[in-house]
Amino acid sequence: EHERDSRPIERARSVTCSHTKPMQRPSSRKQAISTTQRPPDTRKHYRRFIFVLSCLVYVNTLSGELVFDDHEAIVSNRDVRPSTPLKAIFEHDFWGVPLRSNDSHKSYRPLTTLTFRWNYALHHLQPWGYHAANVLLHATVAAIVFDTYSILFRSEKACFAAALLFALHPIHTEAVAGVVGRADLLAALFYLLAFRAYARAFRGGRDVVSCGWLGVSAAFAAFSTLCKETGITVLASCAAFDILYACDLDGREIVSLISRGQCSLKWIKSLWKRLVFLIVVLCLFLTFRIYFLAGGVATSFVESDNPTLFDPDWLTRFRTYFYLAAFNTWLLLSPYTLCYDWSMDSIPRLKTFTDIRNSFSLIFAAGLSILILFGLFWRKTDTPLSNGNIQGDKVKPLHNNELDFQHQRKVVTMGLCLTIAPFLPASNLFFPVGFVVAERVLYLPSIGFCLLIGLGLQILTEQTKLLFYVFYGLLLVFALKTIQRNSEWLDTKSLAEAGIKINPGNAKVHLTLGNHLAQKGLRVCEKSYREAIQLRPHYAAAWTNLGLVLLNRAT
Repeated sequence: EHERDSRPIERARSVTCSHTKPMQRPSSRKQAISTTQRPPDTRKHYRRFIFVLSCLVYVNTLSGELVFDDHEAIVSNRDVRPSTPLKAIFEHDFWGVPLRSNDSHKSYRPLTTLTFRWNYALHHLQPWGYHAANVLLHATVAAIVFDTYSILFRSEKACFAAALLFALHPIHTEAVAGVVGRADLLAALFYLLAFRAYARAFRGGRDVVSCGWLGVSAAFAAFSTLCKETGITVLASCAAFDILYACDLDGREIVSLISRGQCSLKWIKSLWKRLVFLIVVLCLFLTFRIYFLAGGVATSFVESDNPTLFDPDWLTRFRTYFYLAAFNTWLLLSPYTLCYDWSMDSIPRLKTFTDIRNSFSLIFAAGLSILILFGLFWRKTDTPLSNGNIQGDKVKPLHNNELDFQHQRKVVTMGLCLTIAPFLPASNLFFPVGFVVAERVLYLPSIGFCLLIGLGLQILTEQTKLLFYVFYGLLLVFALKTIQRNSEWLDTKSLAEAGIKINPGNAKVHLTLGNHLAQKGLRVCEKSYREAIQLRPHYAAAWTNLGLVLLNRAT
């Protein structure tokens, strides 16, 4: 490895299925890929450690009950029962409602429902089996995340640290401890497999692209989408990998190629063909998913679940949803105010520009813009592109420090793509969804987030290795927080009480606690119902349940 790094390194840029050389690069794609791979035995040990640690952190979820949305998706969902025809899974949404019904949320996740059906066939409604499957899935995803980082990173320690952060991050508790979070786990599993299959298509060398692996990638992307809708965004991540890693292009070079009329070059034509392939696959998925299956997009949302959606002022909606993007980023950075339900008015709408929370949105926008500009356009040197970097058959050699800088920019751009692309479908910015904030939807975006943190750790530890020990101390804190958070998901009472601590103004959380206490025959449930009514005077469900309690007391 030392001898290879000591030789002059030249930039790998073109990937084409043709053997002609109108713009030939001096080194093979196979060699370029191998520079980011670790010794197999070392990766195997790291992978096993991450898998085992992921299981240990979530082992206390095995004694938990089926809580929150688990009841609607599993307990009361007839599609989970073996007595229901198997085809019903492919005709109904995730909650067992016919897709063509006006009451359907159009959440088409048949592969996830199929795994619930397997669980039910093995042990009916005993919760431990459902939780065990989730824990094993998370551990598997965490191990594959490490392998994926090994493709994108040069630093083995940074790969390992970033994968550990993903494995132990408390934001994943809802996706793992809540059984309905299996949709996110399965989507992430096939998402990573699709991404790795696409990267493997270039293993035969820069001039040979395996169409077979491209097809495998498309198949895994379809599986991911059938587990949860956000899985379709893997196609964007594959396109980013193709441009950044396979073709070794950045934003300035793309603009330069287009402006200089070099889009007719063989290797650029090959790139365009692959991008068109991804776009065609995306269009086919969307057409099949939205129109042929679901009959359109979901429209039957409840005002209490997403109040901002029903606000008549579009500026209020935009300000609030953009702030929610910053809020989700903060949850990834500081996962200490976690709650299973953010509906009702847990997060008040931003009705004016003078709202102080707009400043957080601006800070978020500024930071995001800096990262995007750095990843796509920033150059450490002032060498113009026309001096040989991408001109003719000559490639200007770069020094090692310049190569490290180029590598950092690629990782930043790839990390942003892996973070933003899976989050956009759930952001409410482009089309509505039935929630304001849901922590489990951050499971996929956290892959890119942890990649960025790993890069930052690598850069900072070049000055002092002490930061690695500080980071591992932070991971220990995260692990303890995850274990503590798991205990809140063990039963409905613990979950509701934890929710009240974070969102005491959420009437739905008080209603959940009141329903649980009422099922236990405890009269203290009346207090929870009255609290919910005080917070939301027109809350029909709270009034109804309070009336039943008073009626039973009178009789």
